[in-house]
Amino acid sequence: EVPKLAGIIAYRRHELEVSRGKFDEALKRNNRDCETGYYLGLVLAEVREWPRTAEIMPSAGRCLQEAEKRMVEEIAEIRAGEEPPARKARKIAKREQSIATGRRWMATSWFNTAVAFYNLAKPIDAREYAERVVEDEQFGDRARDLIARLR
Repeated sequence: EVPKLAGIIAYRRHELEVSRGKFDEALKRNNRDCETGYYLGLVLAEVREWPRTAEIMPSAGRCLQEAEKRMVEEIAEIRAGEEPPARKARKIAKREQSIATGRRWMATSWFNTAVAFYNLAKPIDAREYAERVVEDEQFGDRARDLIARLR
């Protein structure tokens, strides 16, 4: 967790090379950490390292999808459990917030993946990922613009 935290701090300070190194180290220690993969993908996209962005961002997106599935299952288990209603509500709210954050991160991951593939002259892959976010409030216009450029 220490390299990941150091990476987040460096990223927020816009020290991209430092953050990239820290996120790489953190991902080597735990390659199942969706947050680390997501942040590493952000850094790679910002420094326009398209081949690695195209590798890391889809992986982060898939990780986030799996995490959401697990949280949905946990919510169902909590609802079926015997805990007091107030505690259930707190646990469910926490997971629902994590799901909402994960969905924003997934949209960012898919859009950055599309941009990476576009810059790598891989239009079929770029279109696939751009189409995932055409209805997204934040990325929809840019995704449709990218798709138009692919024609």
